[in-house]
Formats: sequence, C-alpha cells, structure tokens
Amino acid sequence: METLLWYKRLNIGKDGFDSDLNELNAKIIFVDVDLSDSVTENAIKFGKQFPFKYHARDYVIGSVAESEGSYLITDNVKHFRWLSDKIPVMAPEEFVYTCVKKNYI
Repeated sequence: METLLWYKRLNIGKDGFDSDLNELNAKIIFVDVDLSDSVTENAIKFGKQFPFKYHARDYVIGSVAESEGSYLITDNVKHFRWLSDKIPVMAPEEFVYTCVKKNYI
C-alpha cells in the first residue's frame, strides 16, 4: 500500500505501479491465516529484542520474505537481525556489490 501511495502521489498511478511490478516479476502478498501464524510466531520468538508494539510492520515484511525464500533488501538491516539465520538480509548497497555487480564485470 505504501508504495502504491507514492506512485499515486507522484501521479504515476496504479497502471504505472502494476507495470513496474510486472517488469520486476514482483507480486503483492496478501496477509492470510498462514502468514499471520508466521508473523505471530516470529513476534513471540524475538519479541524481547524487537517488541511487536514497535516492529509489527517489520515482522510482516520479514515473515513474507522468509515464506518466499527471498532476499530482504533494506536500509533498516538492524530491524531484521532476527532473520539473519533464515534468509539473506542486506542493505541495498551490499546487495548491489554482492549480487548485481558480479553480473556486469
């Protein structure tokens, strides 16, 4: 929702958003019962270090990345330390140097 909001604020609109999703082969993940279960399990397991009250969004984002088996690219790496033994979590710069640059050298 937040990304679509920015597309609309910049007058790119939903069509531009959908076009970019298709180009990136990306998809919107809906929160369902299984994802909610994963989110709450992670919140229980890591709640002392990352209280759900302040990190609810992070738990949703991280749990989706975990369920998809994907990289999590964020400038807030410290908010996702709880995922470090499950999936790669890295800053955009690190991702480019580690995963993208090698394809262009």
